[in-house]
Amino acid sequence: MHRWTALAHPGLEPVVAHELSRHGVEGRVEPGAVTFPAPLAVGVRLAHALHTPDRLLLQVTAGAAGSYEQLAQLVRRAPWSPVLTRFAPVEVHTSATTSRLRHRDALARKVTLAVQDVQRGLQPDRSRGRGRPAGQRVHVRIKDDAATISIDAGGEHLHRRGWRKAQGKAPLRENLAASLLELAGWDSDEALVDPMCGSGTVLIEAGLMARAGGPFRGRTLASTAWPGLGRWVPPASLPRTGTAPLLGSDRENEAVLAAEANARRADVTVDWRQLDLEDLEPPCPTGLIVTNPPYGKRLGQQVGGVYAALGRLLRGPFSGWRALFLAPDPGLARKVDRRAAALTTFQNGGVRVGVYAVDG
Repeated sequence: MHRWTALAHPGLEPVVAHELSRHGVEGRVEPGAVTFPAPLAVGVRLAHALHTPDRLLLQVTAGAAGSYEQLAQLVRRAPWSPVLTRFAPVEVHTSATTSRLRHRDALARKVTLAVQDVQRGLQPDRSRGRGRPAGQRVHVRIKDDAATISIDAGGEHLHRRGWRKAQGKAPLRENLAASLLELAGWDSDEALVDPMCGSGTVLIEAGLMARAGGPFRGRTLASTAWPGLGRWVPPASLPRTGTAPLLGSDRENEAVLAAEANARRADVTVDWRQLDLEDLEPPCPTGLIVTNPPYGKRLGQQVGGVYAALGRLLRGPFSGWRALFLAPDPGLARKVDRRAAALTTFQNGGVRVGVYAVDG
């Protein structure tokens, strides 16, 4: 059994824990993370299936690191053979809190050299073809005189799904869009509308959440090259469950074209329309609106009217619909609905935003 850490946006840790529980894994919520035990193959399967974490780290070792040499010895004694091969490129990232080992460059250099010492004794990976070995990302976290050394199952950030090539002016990361859907309790039997869809992230994530196969398209995770995994079979992609409509609209034609292109790459079917907010009509009597309106602070806009228009939409043609939306301050949220309640807050693009819910 291995120890795993799902890194989460601060404020969204319970969301990651809830998604893990739906996969049969009970985790412990910590600041910025959810930790859980799982076998190697189960953890790699979760890396491919989960939508909400920022990263998924496998702990390789932990122990005393009161000096650079003690840290190097910890690295050399660690059980690397299940996750590294002789020629795999390794990138080391470090952080240190209240430690004498404060210099990040020196830390990274010491760990990199120690890992290279280990790799010289490992077997080359002959089972996965003759191409360049997959790069691996090692994380070293030091607090006081103790170090935790982990390897990243994704290799790079998990929000990079592989399908979002076209982006809007202020895009919402894919895992954050999935977190909003988790917070709303959406399932594929409920109609979903995003009236300010931008590049379509919320609706595309919804379409992928409603089918097996995980959120990635055109991307291979680093953990598929781990030698201890055996033969890796990617999860099958199945048709979307549920028949409720997915509808996205935006006033800008450029945004709608970007959303259409992203949806094609993700192999997700969404009804996209170029419309002003005031002209949108509901596709059915009830459902859920999830949207990320402009914040103003970041784009230099006056956005109060946008939030007021969203409120009129919910009181008018979308009366009876639930809604979940982001707002950078309670005053803007109250322009949508005086009853809007903040479920949590998190940083998005350098702006602290609240997640507000309105019942139908």
